[in-house]
Amino acid sequence: MTKSENCSGGIVRSHTVSRSKYLAQIAEDKHVLQWTHSPWSPDKEGVISLKPIGLKIASTFNGFCNHHDTTLFAEIDNAPFQASPSQLFLQAYRAHAREVYCKRAQILAFPDAETIADLHGLENPKSYRPSDVAAVQMMAMDTGLRDTILHHQRLTSILDVGDFRRLRSCVVPLSGSPMIAVAGAFYPDFSATGEELQDFTDLESPLNTIHYSILPTESGGFAIFSFLDVESAGPEQFVLSVLESERLADLLVWIAYTYIENTQVRPSWWIELGEERQTSIKSAFACNINLHDPRLLTVSKYPGLHFTELSAGAPFWI
Repeated sequence: MTKSENCSGGIVRSHTVSRSKYLAQIAEDKHVLQWTHSPWSPDKEGVISLKPIGLKIASTFNGFCNHHDTTLFAEIDNAPFQASPSQLFLQAYRAHAREVYCKRAQILAFPDAETIADLHGLENPKSYRPSDVAAVQMMAMDTGLRDTILHHQRLTSILDVGDFRRLRSCVVPLSGSPMIAVAGAFYPDFSATGEELQDFTDLESPLNTIHYSILPTESGGFAIFSFLDVESAGPEQFVLSVLESERLADLLVWIAYTYIENTQVRPSWWIELGEERQTSIKSAFACNINLHDPRLLTVSKYPGLHFTELSAGAPFWI
């Protein structure tokens, strides 16, 4: 994330999901669908939408120099996936570096009251203060960045010594035609049965993080949940409750759209979903971005819809 004496060249686009190894499995005409934010869209539907993104750009962020992106992640970009502790750690580490990058960018892009007043040509723009809603949003962003940086520091300390087994992982093999790729992290709020796992109103206590990836392969793929040994309260209960689902493959897709913005899908799959399932997915994603929407859509609100032809195999823990 930061330049050091071992860095070479400028910062490059890092793929949180390997382009040639995984994203290519779900691409059509070298494109996948990915969430796109267009704040100045003339219609509500266009503000957040799934749009075609080229494989060179999909799932990327500007986080590492070419040297570190190439050498540090060679084991997950080039070697066969074997669910080794080091592969699972590196997948989580790169995805979480993107979380730090995005949260910092979000705060930098958030306009203050003076800037907004000036844009609207109001008199004495320096006299304006954030509204109560804006103040809460700013506090939430600052707290989220604090917890994300703390978690990243813990991950980096593990990377420095190579103690990868401190990251506990549950891997769910998937079989069938691949259609989705995911790489991100979130703070689990409720279990799949609706049990509260962490108190989001307690801004003094850092929240525990869970990493979630779906890596598509020719024969299906792998869904991966990972969390640190010192942050198991909440994440472990979340994973165990999800594994109890009788429709696990569909629930894994629902989790991606409920919690992870960095999700890519096969274009033809999205078209074939139909209006009801598309609307359900859009609503799940919108609930995490609209501050004025009082709904709280979580994993426990899975609507029971059939999203995928993938089949989930027996989970195993590393």
